[in-house]
Amino acid sequence: MRGRGFDAVALDASAGMAAEAMRRYRLEVTVAGFSALPGLGRFDGIWAHFSLLHAEARALPGHVADIHAALEPGAPFLIAMKTGTGTARDRIGRRYAYIGEGALAELLHRTGFSRLEIDTGADEGFDGTLSNFVIVTAHA
Repeated sequence: MRGRGFDAVALDASAGMAAEAMRRYRLEVTVAGFSALPGLGRFDGIWAHFSLLHAEARALPGHVADIHAALEPGAPFLIAMKTGTGTARDRIGRRYAYIGEGALAELLHRTGFSRLEIDTGADEGFDGTLSNFVIVTAHA
């Protein structure tokens, strides 16, 4: 994003991931959860690429609402999630909250997002397991 001229604000709930971003990319990361977004200002876009899947499932509607509140009207939001139901830990202990494609689209619409573009597929995760996923681009 920086290479394309964007002034990116990086946010992660994990201090360890923030330190790794600094080590690898010289990228300063604000250590905070998605609920901190509205307090950071208004954004021209938000990219949540396989990050919200680590939040608790019951917190997802609130996080999506916080993201919508932080976006300028009409701004894009990309969200990528593993699809399925329930919660589980992967082979290396990370927690996932799964969501179905329809349930995610419903949540986005209910929160005020529109013009959804949906892509699905399957790929190998960090733990080596093949997982189905959904990537949605929506607009505030």
